[in-house]
Parts: sequence; C-alpha cells; structure tokens
Amino acid sequence: MSARRGADLIARATWLPISVLLAGALTWGTVTLLPGDAATRILGPNVTPERLVELRSRLGLDRPVLLQFGDWLGGLLTGNLGNSALTGEPVTGLVFSRLGNSAILAVIAAVIALVCGIAIGAAIGRRRTGRATANGTLIGASALPDFVIGSLAVGLLALSWRVLPALSLISPGQSVLSRPQAMVIPVLAMAIPITIWIARYTAAAVARHSDAAHVHTARLMGLSEPRILLRHLLPSALAPLVQLFGWMAAVLVGSTVIVEQLVEYPGIGSLLIEAVGNRDITMTTAIVTVLAAVVAVTVFACDILAAWIDPRMTAA
Repeated sequence: MSARRGADLIARATWLPISVLLAGALTWGTVTLLPGDAATRILGPNVTPERLVELRSRLGLDRPVLLQFGDWLGGLLTGNLGNSALTGEPVTGLVFSRLGNSAILAVIAAVIALVCGIAIGAAIGRRRTGRATANGTLIGASALPDFVIGSLAVGLLALSWRVLPALSLISPGQSVLSRPQAMVIPVLAMAIPITIWIARYTAAAVARHSDAAHVHTARLMGLSEPRILLRHLLPSALAPLVQLFGWMAAVLVGSTVIVEQLVEYPGIGSLLIEAVGNRDITMTTAIVTVLAAVVAVTVFACDILAAWIDPRMTAA
C-alpha cells in the first residue's frame, strides 16, 4: 500500500465518526425547530397550560436548548443514546431491535439486486442488437421511485391477485422471519430500483470491455462466451461495482423509511416516522445517528474492498 493511499484511508477513517456526529447534531437541531414538542403530543390539544408547563419541566424540555444539546452530545460520546421522551425507556433496545428487522429486508433486497442486476446487465452488455433499446428501458425504469414500485406491488400482488398481504403486520414479540410472505412486497420495492442501477452499470462495463484485446484473444483460444464473461468481462467491472454498491446503501436507507411506512412493516424506517410525528427528539436523533453510522461504515468498507480488488482505485 502506497503512502498516499494509507493517508487517504486514515483521513477517511477519521472523518467517518465526525460525519456520523454531524448527522446526529443536524437531526437534533431540525427536530427541535419543528412546531410542538413531546409534551404537547403526550397531553393532546386540550391540555391546560399549567399541566403542559409541569410536564415540560419533568421532561426537561424547559431547559435552555444548549444545555439539552450538551446532554445529548455527552450521552452519545459515552455510548448512551438516551431515553424516549414518551415512555422514559432507553431507546437503544428498541432502535436496534427495529434495525434488525430492517436489516433482514435490506440484506435480502441487496442479494436479489446484485444477482439480478449483474445477470440482466451482462445479458444486455453482450448483445450487439437491441442494446440501445434495453438501455433506454432501464433508464426509463430508473425514474420510478420506490414508493411507486411499492404501491404497484401492493395493488397487483395484494389487492388484485390477492397472493400476498397488503400490510406487513407482525405481532409484538413475533419474529419477522415467521411471516416471510409479509416481507415480499417491501423487499421487491427496495430491490427493484437498485437492480436497475446495477444492471445499467454492468451493461455499460461489459459493453465497454467486449472489444478489448484480451477478450478477443480469449475468443480466438476457443473459450466459451459464459467463461469469457466470468473470467474476462465481469472482473473488470467488479471493483467499481463494489464501490457503487456501497453508495447504494444510502438508497436502501431511504427506501426503508418510505417502504416500511407504506406497508406498516415494523422496521427502523417506520419507527423514525413515528418518532418525528411524536416530536421525540431523543428517539429520532438516535435512529438517524445509527443509520448514518451504518451507511458511513458500509461505504467505507466497500471503498476499501474496491481498492483491494483493483489497486488502481483509491479509497478516497
């Protein structure tokens, strides 16, 4: 490893926790500026001013904003994500429980996207005829947001064909794995957009390297097209594809928030929407901070892996 690449890695590793801290701080400030607070959400609109003042004092919401921010920051730096303003319970257990549910969706969606995206892209990239039409179709499909894809899946699979439940309802204490049919629609809504992006990139990479000298040599040696694809075309696209997939982690996080709310899946995304609606600053900030850490670590790991696969690439 060169000295420059080592310095780049150290700089990235140093910036990683700072970026996560900034994401949490910005979230804390944003939710604080929203109208209303947890006390008004708990007591409702018909509460008396005296009762509202009393609850705000008990929750610490009447303290100066900088002191509240200092408490949050100090807790975060010591590994304490705080307690929910609504229930008073530590948010760590609930956040990571919901994160586990979302991780199941994300991993399944990621595997489907990689396998299908590479297969579709390789098939398009190797074609001499119809490649432009296929690429145009992928570009058009990439404009569909995950919310639309999820709504179409609900309309077709749940309402029209009635082969799947419209809502991913899971009983309290029940594992999401006990109802795999409840995960099909959210997985499809999350996987399809990423599949399209991976297919577009793979198709372009395969088409770009199809006329390379080493590919011609492999054909003259009598190697089969599938073997040429696996040994000569896809490896050249692997490192940038790994790097691209790291950034797709951010797309998965955004999809989680939208899709889980659409089908009422008990994941981290739906919990985030609930926390914002309840003005639960501690819960909202904890969720965003954890998600920012997941995205930052995933992107960093994929950059490192891409640089290891292809030393010509830098992790910066």
